[in-house]
Amino acid sequence: MLKTRLNIFLTIFFLWTLSSCHPLGCSWDFGYTQLKVEPNESKLIGIYILSEKSKSYLKDHGLNPEICILKLNADKSFNLENVPSSISNDDLKGSDGTQNKYGTWSVSCDKSYDCMIELQGTCVVPLCEKDDRISIPITIGDGDECNGIVFEKR
Repeated sequence: MLKTRLNIFLTIFFLWTLSSCHPLGCSWDFGYTQLKVEPNESKLIGIYILSEKSKSYLKDHGLNPEICILKLNADKSFNLENVPSSISNDDLKGSDGTQNKYGTWSVSCDKSYDCMIELQGTCVVPLCEKDDRISIPITIGDGDECNGIVFEKR
């Protein structure tokens, strides 16, 4: 009886782990908490730079993280500069494997999905916070590959 239960448990566990490449989550965005209430616009507007872990990731992939920046402007426009081209599905990329994205941004919060930020034409991602700093985690490539970068407000 115990052996049968153990076999059933192991089978279920094995099938559960196959349902995603990373069933326990990705390490690149650990420690960030998704906001449940939309912050004041003045708290969102400004310059966002890469987290130290994100800088290391980009360096490992031959990109210069020091020039990678996100700016949310008061007129609801954004500038996303020198980011890896795999952030979006566009074919627009420079010879160095980076691209610049421009558009409008908006935040939406609901009790069923908490707060999300949309960077028009680029991504819709959770709006997060870590150590009292607004943070925007952006997946790079296929989400199952668990690669991404996090922009933190200065």
